[in-house]
Amino acid sequence: LDAEGNFNVSTNLLTATKLEYSQVRFRIIAPVTPVNFDANPITVLGLTAVISPLTKDDDNLLPSISQDTQIEIEGYIDGSGNLNADDLTNKGLPDNNNTRLRGPVNNIVNPIFQILGVNVDTSSSTLIVNGSVANQATFFSALADGAEVDINNATFSSVTNTLSGG
Repeated sequence: LDAEGNFNVSTNLLTATKLEYSQVRFRIIAPVTPVNFDANPITVLGLTAVISPLTKDDDNLLPSISQDTQIEIEGYIDGSGNLNADDLTNKGLPDNNNTRLRGPVNNIVNPIFQILGVNVDTSSSTLIVNGSVANQATFFSALADGAEVDINNATFSSVTNTLSGG
């Protein structure tokens, strides 16, 4: 929750003129097949994202695609854990080696953690903490459940539900 307004130092009260609730965000860039995109909700990386009338679709991907396509989905995670798409973007030809996933992490056991239930194997990843390259120990000591993590330039295995590389 972000609040803006006037703070009274004698009463320790903030009179808010603006309140903004910040939702947990997600981002997916991955190949999708027509069969996984021809419905609402859509499925990408085994994750289900709900499309609404408010979903921005400047590339006219909806209601369906005719061929395998690399897409980007950005949105928020509601209180029930549903992925709600705010924006869909066509990223061109499918590229399984340029997959990206951003969201909150959990189930952290070095060298693996999960983002939205997708396994992330960092064994061959370049790890970055606060803008600097880090080793496994430093990265995992800085990682906590719920932290937002972004893996990009990764490869997805649907057999193991795992992103690796990046």
